[in-house]
Amino acid sequence: MKEPQPFDETTTPRFDRLIETLDTNPPIKTLRNLHTHLILRSLAADPPTSIKLMRAYAARGDTVTVRSLFDGMPRKNVVFFNVLIRSYVNNGLYREALLAFRDMSAHRVTPDNYTLPCALKACSCGGEGCLGVGRQIHAAALKPGLDANLYVGNALITMYFKCARSSADARRVFSSMACDVVSWNALIAGLAQNRESVEAVTALKEMVGAARRVEPDGVLWQASCPR
Repeated sequence: MKEPQPFDETTTPRFDRLIETLDTNPPIKTLRNLHTHLILRSLAADPPTSIKLMRAYAARGDTVTVRSLFDGMPRKNVVFFNVLIRSYVNNGLYREALLAFRDMSAHRVTPDNYTLPCALKACSCGGEGCLGVGRQIHAAALKPGLDANLYVGNALITMYFKCARSSADARRVFSSMACDVVSWNALIAGLAQNRESVEAVTALKEMVGAARRVEPDGVLWQASCPR
């Protein structure tokens, strides 16, 4: 594979082609060359371009540069926070993700239906010590009615099983939702992991009942099997 060439005025493609390259998950060396070229043209500070750069660096696991780009933006909207939080979560930095979520209030940025599932995943992966933060996120979802969002609700079910080790809160969330197969996956897998095998099998039977009409997938069948 050829090494990426430095950019100059005679070899550089048009600006729109450079931006398109950011969406192709380029190798880290190519990405840094692109970034340098954008800085030299005073284009890196453009908000849509900065977001693309953040996503590209996140895909390469370079969360330090993602954070640097984030900090360099004078005005941060919910999209910037979403990319930052997702970057941390996808790279296993759950504490940093939750700290970034907390910082949203200081910037007067309201989380949306993309922010909350990522923050809840950080709680789920963080384990029992993150239950308090998970409940705060749940409260933040209730105010604008985002708890009714399918992705948020599914993330809440998983969070309560992972962090609280109790099915009561997870069941309450589940009962309030218009559930899909992912919701059932989260419920049945959570019950099975909590050693509530009878309840897991009962939930599976309920799901395939005439009133539910949700087709179980392989994950559901495996999760419901007693261990």
